[in-house]
Amino acid sequence: MKTVKIKQDRTGLTALRNELGFSQELLALYLKVNLSTLKMAEVGHRPLPTDTLIKVAELEIRLAATPSQAIYEDAHPAEKTCPEIFKDHYMQLTVKQNKCADECLLHESKITSMACNYLKARKRLQTIEFLLQNNKPEEFDAAAWQKQKETAIGILNKCGLPTQALLKSRIVMLHTVIELCKKLKLQIREALPEFFTEGNDLI
Repeated sequence: MKTVKIKQDRTGLTALRNELGFSQELLALYLKVNLSTLKMAEVGHRPLPTDTLIKVAELEIRLAATPSQAIYEDAHPAEKTCPEIFKDHYMQLTVKQNKCADECLLHESKITSMACNYLKARKRLQTIEFLLQNNKPEEFDAAAWQKQKETAIGILNKCGLPTQALLKSRIVMLHTVIELCKKLKLQIREALPEFFTEGNDLI
């Protein structure tokens, strides 16, 4: 079995890179050293030049002056394009919310219709079963009534309580999605109030 040796960060350069969010290529570019030199320095196989060590120290001092878990309350100036993305997302949430609401109405109407048909089929089946049990075959068309019984059973299977329960669970899920869309839209409104001022087309 081949043994893989894991290179250790003996100089602290890897930790520094990770805190900066730099790749090896980017840090080498910043320090103005060859990539191979940086890689060797990170594992302690080669020392960095003095002027490079000074740059590393300056970076460490700058990072030490900034809390590692800094919380930024204000957007960075470079984030000017982000509100447009939020605007698109807000509109997508609105479309999703409306679509789910329409689907809820459709399912609720379907359940009402199914419940009505189910009730009629149960009564019809009860009557047919009574006829089949209490009349002599030669006195009426038993085969025709048996066919009617199969039709009624088919309606029960199509509109039965299990099917209605599945639709009801679907409605509950849709309502959950609708509420989630509302919460996400509220978050966007709170984060970007400038989009929801009077006269803004996002409202």
